[in-house]
Amino acid sequence: GRRRRCWGTEMTETQARDATRIAAKAAAKCFPRRSDYGRIGFSNGGYVATKVFSYCLAPQISPRLKWIVTIGAAKLWGSGHSRRNLRRCRPITLVAGKRDRYNYERRQNKFRNLRKKGADISILLFDGGHEVPYGPLLTALRKHLQ
Repeated sequence: GRRRRCWGTEMTETQARDATRIAAKAAAKCFPRRSDYGRIGFSNGGYVATKVFSYCLAPQISPRLKWIVTIGAAKLWGSGHSRRNLRRCRPITLVAGKRDRYNYERRQNKFRNLRKKGADISILLFDGGHEVPYGPLLTALRKHLQ
C-alpha cells in the first residue's frame, strides 16, 4: 500500500526560527543562567531539530544550545533545503534504527547531504526500529557531553 505520514516534510526558515525562539525561552526557564544545553528530538521532533541545525539558527538565536541529537529522523524527506555552508553550526548526531521502516534509508542521503556542506555530523546506527534506544542514546550523549 501507499505510505502515509502524519506530518509535513518541509519547514521554512521562518518556521524553524520561530521554533528556535520558543525553545530558547523555555530553556532559559529550565536551566541556570549561562548553562549550555543540547536538544534531543525523536521522530518529528528530530526533524524540527534537524531544521534548526540545517538553517544554522542556534549560534544566532540560541547561543547556549551547543549540540543536537535526533532519533528516528535520519531519512531525507522533502527537498532537504539547508544553508550552503554548515561549518559554523552546532554538532549534530543522527541516531537511526536500521529497521525503522519510516525514517531510515540505507543510502543515508540526509547524512551525506549535510556532510557535503561541512556539517559536524555523525550517524549512530542500531539494530532496531522507530524507537528511542537507551544504549545508542547514551553513546550519543556521552559524545557531546565530554
